[in-house]
Amino acid sequence: MSLDIGATERKVQNSLQHADYGALVISLDFELYWGVADLHAPGSSYSANVLGARKLIPRLLALFEQAGLSATWCTVGLLFADNLVDAQRYFPEKRPRYAKRELSAYATAGTTGSHERLYYAPELVRCIASRPKQEVGTHTFSHYYCLEPGQDIQDFEADLIAAKRIAEKFNLSLRSMVFPRNQVNPSYLRVLVRHGVLCYRGTELSWMNSAAPRSEQRHWIKRAGRFADAYVNLSGHNTYSWDEVLDRNGLCNVRASRYLRPYSSVMRAFDKLRVQRVLEGMEEAARAHRIFHLWWHPEDMGRNPEENLDVVRAIASRFGHLRNVYGMQALSMRDIAHLVSPTRLHPTATTSLA
Repeated sequence: MSLDIGATERKVQNSLQHADYGALVISLDFELYWGVADLHAPGSSYSANVLGARKLIPRLLALFEQAGLSATWCTVGLLFADNLVDAQRYFPEKRPRYAKRELSAYATAGTTGSHERLYYAPELVRCIASRPKQEVGTHTFSHYYCLEPGQDIQDFEADLIAAKRIAEKFNLSLRSMVFPRNQVNPSYLRVLVRHGVLCYRGTELSWMNSAAPRSEQRHWIKRAGRFADAYVNLSGHNTYSWDEVLDRNGLCNVRASRYLRPYSSVMRAFDKLRVQRVLEGMEEAARAHRIFHLWWHPEDMGRNPEENLDVVRAIASRFGHLRNVYGMQALSMRDIAHLVSPTRLHPTATTSLA
């Protein structure tokens, strides 16, 4: 397969002519306990987050529907399973051998014991898929870490194939991808193209949010930067134009603009600043016809659900205003990809994907 990538990019960009509206994109990293299995044992205090999220998700979906909000729910493939026995039917033969064994969901799956509600949620996947304007994307099958030592691109591809297989029993095609812990590995993007993924969520363009192994992400300087930036504008609003979305490899990088930190009683005196950071980013995108991509974990909101839902209501209310005044649209990651039309690149691409 071959083509002039530059000419195709120009054609796509010219067809967009800078879309005459701004877009609010929401993505959720839906992972239940798989996202913290290396940090918390089954039955730990984090269980309250997960069990709270299970109750909150239907309410969140109802709020989204009422407000006309789209969201992309990038879901760990293991959540699609009914239980461990069902999940094991989809385990790939080739699996990562992380230097830190506790990172592997394949290694820890057998330790879940009687805590299956913390790990499996096929009924919630069906609920999300059935609601208007909601997209089910992938967060890999096993909450796979693409920048940790002990894994390679073949392991990653096997894991992605497992995610596709388990989604097929729900008649779902996975078109959007969020890398667990935002460990975007540029070398692995060609695997996404090979398996029909149209877009991924890249990281914010700031030093504190750059893709890195967990040990680097957790460095106190980066953590302090991210924390402060949630309340004070250190990194800007991270909106971006429509013609920045298309990567040279044919994927859409629908990159993050802001992580919505959950409510904290300790920081409640500064909570208006946290919310205002989000609303100001939305306003900038709406006025300038740019994209603002907000993301969070449903599990973040499992504690203090009322306070967290109040923030989402404030976001929904501001979106309604921006839609009326500036024509802002709520779009899923897949919607963005379809508008930018990266699929036009695939039949004619010049670069090898091997």
